Amino acid sequence: MNNEQTDWQPESELLTWAKQHFDSIPVNGVWSPDNTGVQYMKTDEKTWLLMSMYEHPDSKDYHNKMIVLMNAVGYDCLLYTSDAAD
Repeated sequence: MNNEQTDWQPESELLTWAKQHFDSIPVNGVWSPDNTGVQYMKTDEKTWLLMSMYEHPDSKDYHNKMIVLMNAVGYDCLLYTSDAAD
């Protein structure tokens, strides 16, 4: 996983919500959290793929926090590369 380190840690309520939310989205489902500039696709039962991200510091910060959140509830987050499309 290629991301910058963050000291941010999610609170227990957010962890509970995230686990339920991530589990409820079907494989190949797409999630674009409001006002974040990022879009993810669930590629299997425990993996999300970053499909797009605005070129903005807030979007990058949000994505780094999302990686922490996903990992905390047992999910991996991959970065989209052009190699993945081949």
